[in-house]
Amino acid sequence: MDPDRLSDLPDCLLHHIFGFIDFRYYVQASLLCKRWKLLWTSLQDLYFDGSEGTGTLFFHWFVFEALSHRLRNPSYPLNKVRLHLKCGTRSSFLKKFIAYLGSHNVPWFGISFDQNLCFNDRDFAAYFSRTQFPKTVELTRCHMVPSQSDCQPTWTNLYLHECYFCPQSILINSFQNSVNLKELHLHKCHFPSRAVLDIWCPRLVNLVLSDLMVNTRDAGDDKFELKVSAPELLSFSLRLRRPLHFSLLHLPALDNVDIRIHSSNNLKIFSFERLISMFQGLRYAQSVKICSETIKMLTMIPGALEKQSCPFSRLKSLTATCDGSSNYDNIPAIVMAYFLSNSGLVQH
Repeated sequence: MDPDRLSDLPDCLLHHIFGFIDFRYYVQASLLCKRWKLLWTSLQDLYFDGSEGTGTLFFHWFVFEALSHRLRNPSYPLNKVRLHLKCGTRSSFLKKFIAYLGSHNVPWFGISFDQNLCFNDRDFAAYFSRTQFPKTVELTRCHMVPSQSDCQPTWTNLYLHECYFCPQSILINSFQNSVNLKELHLHKCHFPSRAVLDIWCPRLVNLVLSDLMVNTRDAGDDKFELKVSAPELLSFSLRLRRPLHFSLLHLPALDNVDIRIHSSNNLKIFSFERLISMFQGLRYAQSVKICSETIKMLTMIPGALEKQSCPFSRLKSLTATCDGSSNYDNIPAIVMAYFLSNSGLVQH
């Protein structure tokens, strides 16, 4: 008989593997191996997939039964719990689930919903904006609404993927009470075309904005604005499909900036003006990394860049990167002069 190589793996590797598998399948698999029978009591990451298979009520019962039994082992603290759900899930279950994790000091939780669907429950969205949470929260495909409470969420790390921001007014200030937030990631999130996203986070250290989606048919009619005020921010990563309008960038402690912005050849003036304004807002950055596609946009309007002064006041390092889809290898002298004229630096 061939040796059971999976069972011969150390516990730490088995814990990592089972953290990606629906916990119900692990329960079934534990019947096949004596060693696995009690291994689940020390798993630090639990994943529950309720998008298919058993009925909704049974799934809800199973989640809480599994959590209650797992938490009875104080020698192995539970680190992470993830749920993947159908959009028919009731907000009452999610509220109970979040409160349960918070009361047992579980530091990380994530909720995701079926692909191409979005959980749209304003009652849960309002609850999300005012309740107390574990330190790290990850939400995928949820509707968000502005906070209507003075409650200060306890989270320090927030990751939002493909979420829809639904303002009750033109101003989106979903993070206004997040005074403890240190890391914020927005990936493929959707925003109305005439809204203003206000990110005011006094303790934010790392901000990542990736592939934000502005809901407008014509890019030229895009009136979406961003305001970022983060006096302790050190790292800022921008990975966008086109330049966005930053009406405010207050980042006095900024250290590292990674800019990867793409744009088509149409709307040249539109893209150029937004880029110049953004660079001026990033004036305090000390280390800047910029991709070749963004550099190319700066040269689309002949003679325009020569009229601009160097935006950076304390630049120490500038790195140009070449995207895999780009064959634009040479950095024009006018772009080098724009970035480096006041710094005395050499291109990397």
